[in-house]
Amino acid sequence: MRKFSVYRLLAGAVLTAVLFMPPLASAQFNLEDLFELEVDGSTLTIHHDQARYNCCWTSMEYEISHVDFVLTVVENEIIDGPACACLCYYDLTVEVTDLPAGEWLLEFWWLDSGGWISVELPFAIEVPGQDPQLGAFVSSACYDGWTAVPEAEEEPVGTAWTAVKMLYR
Repeated sequence: MRKFSVYRLLAGAVLTAVLFMPPLASAQFNLEDLFELEVDGSTLTIHHDQARYNCCWTSMEYEISHVDFVLTVVENEIIDGPACACLCYYDLTVEVTDLPAGEWLLEFWWLDSGGWISVELPFAIEVPGQDPQLGAFVSSACYDGWTAVPEAEEEPVGTAWTAVKMLYR
């Protein structure tokens, strides 16, 4: 098994900290994406740990393609309805089965708050398969989540709100 770490882009971290996090939650924001690859026969298992996504995703979508011995996997959250005002970390696992034997390069893409990010990871398949297919998918429960909207403060009845305050509520 190989373990890899990917640090989030600084520009994305700054943008997300300003737009989506209350000031006291910044300590939770710094977890890095971790990757671990496992090969069993012609099956590649990809572990994407500490993946940061919206708390209300309903499913993960994976797209795979390959040219020669470069396997591209794109991970994307699917949210049915409006997104929640919170983020969570998840440990995600997806399998790609029936890979042909050879030395491979995995290009793994995911959408982060700063845009699309990719990592390239080498792996080898010794038992020949035929045509890569998506296999099983597993997700952990949310952990180290935080709300992006601080709790509303109680206000006296009859307080008038300006148009600017209404936009930010």
